[in-house]
This record gives sequence, C-alpha cells and structure tokens, in this order.
Amino acid sequence: GGGKTCIMAEVDRLRPSYARVTIVQHQARSVVRKYRKKRRYLQLWRLKEMIPSLAQQGAVDEVDILEETTRYILSLEQKLLEKVREHGLPEKLVKMKDKHIVSDDQSDNKDAKDNIDMNMMKCILHKFAQPEIERRLEDQKIEDEKQILEILETGR
Repeated sequence: GGGKTCIMAEVDRLRPSYARVTIVQHQARSVVRKYRKKRRYLQLWRLKEMIPSLAQQGAVDEVDILEETTRYILSLEQKLLEKVREHGLPEKLVKMKDKHIVSDDQSDNKDAKDNIDMNMMKCILHKFAQPEIERRLEDQKIEDEKQILEILETGR
C-alpha cells in the first residue's frame, strides 16, 4: 500500500495541476460509475418488466430488451393511431393538433383536420408530454446527485 501511494505521488508531481487526480477523486469517480451502472441496470429491469413479451422471461440481455421495447412502442403507436382514427382525438390533444396544423399548413385545413398520420400524432403527443418528461428527468438528476453525495459521505 504505502509504496504505491509514494510512487503515485511522484508521478502526480510530474503532471500539470489541472490533470492531477487524487486517490479520493479516483475513488469518488469509481463510486459514481458503480452507482450509474446500478441505476442503468435497474432502469433496464423496469423496462423489461413493462414489456409483455419479456416480463415473464428470466435473463435477457440489454440489446434484446431495447429491440423488444422498440417493437412494443411501435405496436402501441399503431393501436393508438387506429383508436384515434376510429374515435377521434381526446379534447386536450385536439387543441394541440389545431395549433400544429395552423403553424405547418394554412392551405387546405379541412383535409388536414380529418386526416391524422403517425408523424402528426407523435408531434402532438411529444408537445403534450414534453413538460412532464423534463420534470421527471430533472427530478431523477436531483435524486441521483443526492444518492451519490450520500454514498460518498457514508463510504458505502
């Protein structure tokens, strides 16, 4: 232990000050990497549990989870589009659709009003969901920072 630290210190003195990494910083970075890896694993596990075709399976690798998730999202989008074509848009989304049409195309509003495609549906849903997604991401970032600080302070 002690000899390695001494050699490390000698090597560190040769580096410019901005490039020096203390042992504590190195350990902290290691803890952060470990935390992020664990969080990523938990997120993948949660995602796996949400996908009907994967939920009952045992070990599944990351690529399979992401590919199956993509297929599942595409199937949900298709079902949603069919429902909207059959029953119309919910009232909250109609206003967003009208704003989208006005801003994109003023020529033939009647056709655009009656016809909705997947791109328009995605645009409407993304505009509708964006504030909530941003809020959740910010909450997750704050929670991650708290967790990392706690781990660093307690040494766990």
